[in-house]
Amino acid sequence: MREPTLTITVEGPVSEGGKVRVSDLIQELQFATRAVRKLDAEISGQPSGSFYYRVRSASYASPLTITLEAQPFKPDVDLRNEVTDRFISLVEGLSKGKVPTRVNPALLADIKRLTATVGESLSSVRLGSDGKEVTLDQKLSAQIDVALAPEETWAGEMRGMLEYINIHEEKNVFRVYPEIGPPHLNCNFPPELKTQAIKAVGRYVEVSGIFRYKAIADYPHEVDVHRLRVLRDEAKLPTLMSLRGIAPKATGTLSSDEFVRNLRDGREEANDILG
Repeated sequence: MREPTLTITVEGPVSEGGKVRVSDLIQELQFATRAVRKLDAEISGQPSGSFYYRVRSASYASPLTITLEAQPFKPDVDLRNEVTDRFISLVEGLSKGKVPTRVNPALLADIKRLTATVGESLSSVRLGSDGKEVTLDQKLSAQIDVALAPEETWAGEMRGMLEYINIHEEKNVFRVYPEIGPPHLNCNFPPELKTQAIKAVGRYVEVSGIFRYKAIADYPHEVDVHRLRVLRDEAKLPTLMSLRGIAPKATGTLSSDEFVRNLRDGREEANDILG
């Protein structure tokens, strides 16, 4: 089995002799590995992904080239080749104007960020794996902008854990992390909900409002909140065992066994009548 790698090649501007600023290098490494991790999380179903990267080699023999090798967190879950192949194919397709029918907008946003400094503090950026290499340029950035542009809005509601809030300079946004659906949902809320939102941090909530969907996405990415409701913690909800004996007179003079038997006999009699 081949060992999957990801190669990042960056070249600084002519004005600096092709040398790369440390901040630019760190940014490219962060966004590249973060984008791969998002795809890995989707495929593996693990929020943190199924593998991590470590540096295999680095060369400054003009241009600067760093090769990362993927290492699985668990030996029995090895999706490295599948994730890497799909990532390179996605970037390659985007560079040719091919956008998948369904793709995570946050993943596209990270790929776009890889092109942010190209033409400014970087003259070129390339990603490669298994003999394939893709150039990241402003043309790719423009293709991603086209893919991210279409948006639909729907009224609805969603439940999840509220674990982040930002009220600095009246930004008034919090994040909800649903159990099913998008990894997280950005929630814009009006000033009148600020006190309620602050108290809801760390609680399971239901948000209602106008949800925004990218045409290429399966789930909403943002909502303008009209209503916020804090739900009871699952740990405090009654269990089947806690309901035992809650209504001791519900069966009248019959025992529990007799009561259930009568219900079953009545259902079978009804089925016979209906044929």
